[in-house]
Amino acid sequence: GMAFAGYEVAYGHWAVYLQAGYNFHNPGLAYWLDFLTENEFMDRLKKRVSGRYGVHYYFKNPYDAPNWNLYAGLEVKSMVVQADFLELCVGVNFGKKD
Repeated sequence: GMAFAGYEVAYGHWAVYLQAGYNFHNPGLAYWLDFLTENEFMDRLKKRVSGRYGVHYYFKNPYDAPNWNLYAGLEVKSMVVQADFLELCVGVNFGKKD
C-alpha cells in the first residue's frame, strides 16, 4: 500500500502538479530492486519514496468556477529522483458552482 499527498498550483488554464508518496509495502518492487541493485542508500530509498510531477492544461478557466473542467496533462512518475515513466493523461474535474 501507498500513501500520497499532492498539490496543484494553477495559473490561468495551466497548472503544475506535484505529488509525493510513501510505499509501505510493495514486495514486487523490493524484489527487483534487491536483485538489480547494490542496496545502497538511494536504492533503499527508492523502495519507499515515489513522486509524480507534471503540468495540466484546463480547457475552461478554473477561476470561472465551471461545473466541470476537462484537462490534459503530461506527468513524470519517479522513484526518488530517477524517472520511472512518462504519462500522458486526460481527466475531468467535477465541482459545484455556487
